[in-house]
Amino acid sequence: MSTTFVKNGLAGIFLLSACSQHGLVDVLENPGRILSGQGAIYLYYTPGPIAGNLTSFTSSPTPRAGGDAMCTMARNTYVFPDNRCKNYRAFVSLSTTDTIANMPTNYGIPANQPIHGPNGTVIAQNWQQLASGTLETSLLAAGVTNHANNQFWSFSTQLGDFDSVSCNGGLDSTNYYQGTFGDPNGVLANWKSHNAVSCNNSKYVLCVCF
Repeated sequence: MSTTFVKNGLAGIFLLSACSQHGLVDVLENPGRILSGQGAIYLYYTPGPIAGNLTSFTSSPTPRAGGDAMCTMARNTYVFPDNRCKNYRAFVSLSTTDTIANMPTNYGIPANQPIHGPNGTVIAQNWQQLASGTLETSLLAAGVTNHANNQFWSFSTQLGDFDSVSCNGGLDSTNYYQGTFGDPNGVLANWKSHNAVSCNNSKYVLCVCF
């Protein structure tokens, strides 16, 4: 299976050229809003859904590499209020050591900063709240997605740990395995572990920029 993201021609070029200017204006208008010089943390979606085998994207060597590659490409379609974030990771649990809950430890995501939607709306006050608590608002309300049915692969428990119902750790896209997915309408701790479905179904990937 292959996945193609559609780019928006000149509009995409304009967004990319506007990124640094937009971020600078926001910093000048909101001095001291970001802690320790670190850009704000944002959640965003990949433009297109994918079946449960995350390695199928550009024949990536591992599910982590595939998920992160999708998020890296998707980043170029967004201009955030504070546009300084430069690191991109798929918001997904792929093993007992690579989980949503321990992403700050594994990838250096600031654990005590708020997490925002693309329009700046605060989704959670810190990573612990995002990974295992009740959200301030849903992904849909925060503008992370524009459609209530845009569910996303998480392979995660409600506490942000690895769920064995994981499309074989993000390696399968058949109906033999199932994978846990999240609900963009949810705010309770199970928003990221809403239900499970066969891995031949396509879901979005949720990304974090920090």
